[in-house]
Amino acid sequence: MVAAGTTPTRPDPNVHAGRVGRRVTGYAGVMTKDVVAPPGGVMTDEVGTITGELTLEPKVGPDGTVRLRAQYKGAEEWYTVSGAQIKVPDPGNGDAVDRAAQDLLSRFIP
Repeated sequence: MVAAGTTPTRPDPNVHAGRVGRRVTGYAGVMTKDVVAPPGGVMTDEVGTITGELTLEPKVGPDGTVRLRAQYKGAEEWYTVSGAQIKVPDPGNGDAVDRAAQDLLSRFIP
């Protein structure tokens, strides 16, 4: 499920993204969203506030926590958006992971 205005991404080569039905193993990023940071910027765990044109991408970890990460548009480095995470009870449930990813992205879509 990819929301309007989002861009499908290629799977992270370091993460296996096989799906069986709606079950997910090692879910990789399924979508990105290009945005202009809101007034005051976006707070990250690694470098503090970032501003300007950004790309946002939700990623799910092995513990089922979907975290939003951000990068300056076109850059290679990714940063974890502070406080932007949702725990999914079953990380193998693709529908639940997609809903969590959409919820995180919706925080930045006007």
